Amino acid sequence: GGSIVRGCTANSNGIAGISGGPSSLIEGNTARDNKFDGIAARTDSTVVGNVARHNGGDGIDVMSGSVVSGNSAYDNTSDGIEASADTVVSGNTTRTNTGFGLNGVASTAYIDNVFSDNNLVAADDRQVNSGLQIGSNVCRAVQHTGNSCP
Repeated sequence: GGSIVRGCTANSNGIAGISGGPSSLIEGNTARDNKFDGIAARTDSTVVGNVARHNGGDGIDVMSGSVVSGNSAYDNTSDGIEASADTVVSGNTTRTNTGFGLNGVASTAYIDNVFSDNNLVAADDRQVNSGLQIGSNVCRAVQHTGNSCP
């Protein structure tokens, strides 16, 4: 089995704030002001109920087969959530990340998320870069109206 990281604060680390190996549970943590990703998890992990903010990379970065649910990711230098193949992303909130709110691949399923004011340096205001929308999500950018999730 994988590791369990629960109820921790990772602040100002010179690498990722919290890293989990394959099949890890990362729950109820705060990762802030870390040099790279706030939370990084390997394959088949569950990342739930965390806050990732002001990190130098992605807020949350997971590999294939993982579940990312009920997290907040904001003000990160890269994407709010980066998710690989066959990952389910549900019930998260991402905002004001320099990269996408969700940066997925074609088989990244997402539902019941709020992606707002991400993708700060691009001209197109896309909140989601690839993925399979399997239910309702909210995608909005303050600078423009009519943004929808792909």
